[in-house]
Amino acid sequence: MKGDQPSSGHLRQGSRQSSSLPGVTRSQRDLLYRLHDRRILRMRLWSLHPRHLDSRGLVALWREGLLAQAVLRGETKGYRHHPQLVRFRAQPSAVSSIGAYLTAVHVESISRGYRFDAGKIAQGGSAGRMDVPRGQVEFEWNHLMRKLEVRAPEWYERQLAASPVVHPLFRVVAGGVADWERVGQSTRGRITRPGPCAGATPVRRCVLPTPRM
Repeated sequence: MKGDQPSSGHLRQGSRQSSSLPGVTRSQRDLLYRLHDRRILRMRLWSLHPRHLDSRGLVALWREGLLAQAVLRGETKGYRHHPQLVRFRAQPSAVSSIGAYLTAVHVESISRGYRFDAGKIAQGGSAGRMDVPRGQVEFEWNHLMRKLEVRAPEWYERQLAASPVVHPLFRVVAGGVADWERVGQSTRGRITRPGPCAGATPVRRCVLPTPRM
């Protein structure tokens, strides 16, 4: 499938070392960097099973997973401290873990008729399952549902009837939102339409069915 690689045209964190950009004023450059940093913070390696993602989300996950793999292999100067990579770096082999993660994404893509290139997945080594706190799964489910409601209403309606399933690399354990997760109080537990988390507020947390593994 075309476009299954991270775009090389994006600014990288490492590009901050350059003091100037041709034809761009300093204020414009600083604005570009701020917008870029916000985009970085939006990058996500979902704990949820890729089956829950719409087509746009699945393609984005593949690209971001490949980017994460490049970072963990030491092939980039930027993104090294991205919070989404914290739990992978904590594994005995971060590269094997992200490879296992991408393999499941590839399997889902095949089931939908996409042609993601499995040859881009790092091979070798073994990856054990990673723990994900139940609160993190709940947070991601709410976050995904808000995204789907806006960009893919039909897919959103399908997911309303679903119970969350986690990515096969993970197993659900007790706990709240992960320490590495970037979340503001205004977004915690919020969802805009009836569904598994109807009535959730910043005070009343969403309670989901037990995620399947």
